[in-house]
Amino acid sequence: MALEKLIKAIEITTPNFSMSNYDSFIYSTMEIRILMNTGLLLDIIESTEKSLEIMEFCFKSMEPMTKYMLKYATICLIYITSYVGMKKL
Repeated sequence: MALEKLIKAIEITTPNFSMSNYDSFIYSTMEIRILMNTGLLLDIIESTEKSLEIMEFCFKSMEPMTKYMLKYATICLIYITSYVGMKKL
């Protein structure tokens, strides 16, 4: 159900989109975010390999500034998670 909704969201701007040809298109930043969520979902319902393949495609498709922001956000998330984890101890 969730996977279908994510695919339909991408189909709004990319009518010929399917999971078998996702790497045939150029995506906007929002579409890449949707595709990343699709990849995360596929890790749960299909396979980790397919998920990683999609995530790698998304990362390669991002603009340099977006990559920087993603790395920064990841570092912040790790810091906050470990800080909160230490506070609970």
